[in-house]
Amino acid sequence: MNLLQVFLYFWGFKFLNAPAHIHYFGAIYLSIFFIIAYVLFFLKKILPEKIWFFLIAFLTIFYLFFNFKEYRFLIKTKEGQIEHSRKVADFLADKIGGQPFNIATWPVDFTEDNYVYFLLLKNLKPADRRKLEITNQMFVLCNKEPCLVTNSPSWNISMFGKAKIDKIWKFEGLKIYKLIHEQ
Repeated sequence: MNLLQVFLYFWGFKFLNAPAHIHYFGAIYLSIFFIIAYVLFFLKKILPEKIWFFLIAFLTIFYLFFNFKEYRFLIKTKEGQIEHSRKVADFLADKIGGQPFNIATWPVDFTEDNYVYFLLLKNLKPADRRKLEITNQMFVLCNKEPCLVTNSPSWNISMFGKAKIDKIWKFEGLKIYKLIHEQ
């Protein structure tokens, strides 16, 4: 049953059209450990005790050595997603200059909600795209090349209308474009 669960889980992730973050796999770890435990229990029956003991010791050391960098709770490194969003929002706040603005991201599966949250805390509310509100400036955050910001297939960007790139910044691993309307 655990083997079937692991197979179906990985087979299902094959169809995911988004990045597979490490926390998505949390539900499957227990099944993998049950499978490993079953194999080791089977090996204990057929191997001499000394060989089985050395096999367990070797596998434990091997596992700990190659996975040590993943023990974030021991080495205290953070993903920094919240801090990243806060820094980008601070950077954007300076560039927005208190003027109305539109905001979008590229590619479309990369969302701007976390950045908008911190902008809202600074009383900088983007135009409502559901109401087709269009301002004189649009900021497009791109995290994957090529950045299709002009003639974009994304409705969130193309709804701004005929635009040209006014400025480009590289900040915190993003390319940030400021678009203005073409005259």
